[in-house]
Amino acid sequence: MDTEITLDRVDEVRERTGAPYASCYQALKATGGDVVQAIIRLEEERPAWGQRLGALRRGVAGQARALAREAQRTHIAVLQGERRVANVPALLGVLGAAVLPGLAAAGLLVAIATRATVTLERDATV
Repeated sequence: MDTEITLDRVDEVRERTGAPYASCYQALKATGGDVVQAIIRLEEERPAWGQRLGALRRGVAGQARALAREAQRTHIAVLQGERRVANVPALLGVLGAAVLPGLAAAGLLVAIATRATVTLERDATV
């Protein structure tokens, strides 16, 4: 006998399993709306969720490593004519500007007042 699949039933299965709504709905649909059977079904599928989550984590970690490598290669250079006045890793510059925006703005104003050139440079050797 099929029981109506309501949002309350989906919420109950989701609360107990932590599964996404779509998975809870599909499990309820496959079990004719039986909440207990849907929970059991989802718990049996849980290893597959772990594998997908692990793959997602590995992908995010890989992107973070690639971003860190790129950040190591990029610098903010402050030049006064041909003379290099400062060379700051771009990541440090961005974080510094986020944490102390007033200081970053003051530094930029000083660079403008002294006619310094502020550029982003990429080091191909890192």
